[in-house]
Amino acid sequence: MRGLFYFIGICILSLTACQNNPSPLKGKSKAKPHLTIVCFNGYEITEAKKLGRELTAYYGIVVDSIKQDKLPAFTFYKPRSRYLADSILKYLKGYTLKSNYVLGLCHVDIGHQRGKIKDYGIFGLGYEPGLCAVASDCRIKKSKQVRNYATAFLCMNNVVRHELGHNFGLPHCTNKKCLLSAADGSISNIIMGYKTLCQKCHDTIY
Repeated sequence: MRGLFYFIGICILSLTACQNNPSPLKGKSKAKPHLTIVCFNGYEITEAKKLGRELTAYYGIVVDSIKQDKLPAFTFYKPRSRYLADSILKYLKGYTLKSNYVLGLCHVDIGHQRGKIKDYGIFGLGYEPGLCAVASDCRIKKSKQVRNYATAFLCMNNVVRHELGHNFGLPHCTNKKCLLSAADGSISNIIMGYKTLCQKCHDTIY
């Protein structure tokens, strides 16, 4: 009987440890996570490589490969001529067989379910925690506040690092200066310079 209680106690501790440590970045002894980047509908590979280097520099994630693909028809929301990010993430799951994480990049407008709104416009979306994320520069390039390439890339860089942060287990942060603060569809929160994790969020995943 004592052995049974000991076994149950170990199982509970193991489950608790797993729940409190969803991040693959914790522990110096662990292997670095790997990423596949998928360029949808003509998204430039050169841009994907640049963003990949930024992700490697910031999170230490290893970019295994960069693929080209077309967004499947079931992800398109005809009433608003917009693609549904939730559906794109489901499609990207097929790539996780070849890599730990998958990031989809596109120029088209994307949205997702938010309350009663089926296609609320967004910059990106990532499972929290999970293996897939998607980011679009459509709203970035349409913004009047974005006047040059450098600013557009800065914004996209903030978006992809934000979504990967969700994949690593981070929720939205109330600290507006933090990389994981919610954009809420506004360009103002991602155009304010190169964003980094606040100390609390950093300590959560490292």
